[in-house]
Amino acid sequence: MRIAVRWGGLPSAWTVDLGDSPTNDGFAGDAGTTTHDAELWILNENLALANGGSTVNNPQVFQNLPLTDSTMKFVVKNQFVSWGQPYGYAQAPATQDLFAIPDTSVAAADQRAIYLGLNRVIVNRPDRTGCGARRVLISFQ
Repeated sequence: MRIAVRWGGLPSAWTVDLGDSPTNDGFAGDAGTTTHDAELWILNENLALANGGSTVNNPQVFQNLPLTDSTMKFVVKNQFVSWGQPYGYAQAPATQDLFAIPDTSVAAADQRAIYLGLNRVIVNRPDRTGCGARRVLISFQ
């Protein structure tokens, strides 16, 4: 899956939350809904990535980004996520702690689901919203 997010102006609070759990809520939480609950989020102009699985590394990645009036591209595939520009990536083929596609720990219909919250986290939390993400383009291969 490829995602391109365009910001208009200076991003404020939660503008991107990308995860493989329907209850990802920012800061690597998902209330135990899934075994695999990797999550990448942008809070203000800071990108963070936390792995899921048995040993949570929160954050696994932390990067300050200049996002005012910019576009960032993300690529998500099994045990891999990348972002840029500037380009960065994380992968976990040995530990299986990143985006699990397919995720065999959930119902068959949801095994390939990836969730995206724009100007909010994935799960409905009124205290974790933001503004600035103006457009998104999602494509699949």
